[in-house]
Amino acid sequence: NALVWDGPIPQPAGTRVRFLIATDCTNTNLTPPNCGGYDGWNFIGPTGDTAIYYEDDVAESVAISRVWHNNKKYLRYKVFLYSDPDRLTTPTVTMITINWSR
Repeated sequence: NALVWDGPIPQPAGTRVRFLIATDCTNTNLTPPNCGGYDGWNFIGPTGDTAIYYEDDVAESVAISRVWHNNKKYLRYKVFLYSDPDRLTTPTVTMITINWSR
């Protein structure tokens, strides 16, 4: 359904917060998968591409594409914090919530 993140509003000018989600490292056992760190996980954005990110200009809800993540058992995410061009300020994320339903 959505990735919801929270942080100061507004974020510092010129900064950016982006996310990639991985759900493809599955395991049929009752234990979490052992994929060798991040090696077995394919972190993708809303188009299924690793170079297109989930993002929004303000801290709020970002829709997750069901096409790539439906019927998966495990989920990981990466958050990318981009400083302003002069590298004087960095965005802040204080909480991340993943909402999902069938």
